[in-house]
Amino acid sequence: MEKKTLLTHCTDAPGLISKITNICYKHQLNIIHNNEYVDNTSGHFFMRTELEGYFNDQTFLADLDQALPENAKRKLMSSERKRIVVLVTKEAHCLGDILMKNYDAAWTLKSPP
Repeated sequence: MEKKTLLTHCTDAPGLISKITNICYKHQLNIIHNNEYVDNTSGHFFMRTELEGYFNDQTFLADLDQALPENAKRKLMSSERKRIVVLVTKEAHCLGDILMKNYDAAWTLKSPP
């Protein structure tokens, strides 16, 4: 059994959470943890879903593409945590730069193929 995280970003619309979770159910994936957020000023919907089960990435993502709005971005990634060591100088900007680059990379989602 695998653990993966689904990141979803699109314009807000009614029923998005239901559509995404129903597709997870259809593919017999267990939702371990789910967070969603709507930015009301820009009208964008963000969702992070931790899943567990046996994945067929191509059909799962194809079903998501059909259910989500056209401009939706989604990314399915392994939930396996990487162990790293960060060595920096005592200057605060060095560590700050690394953390900001990592934060930006975590929310950069590729458009569906």
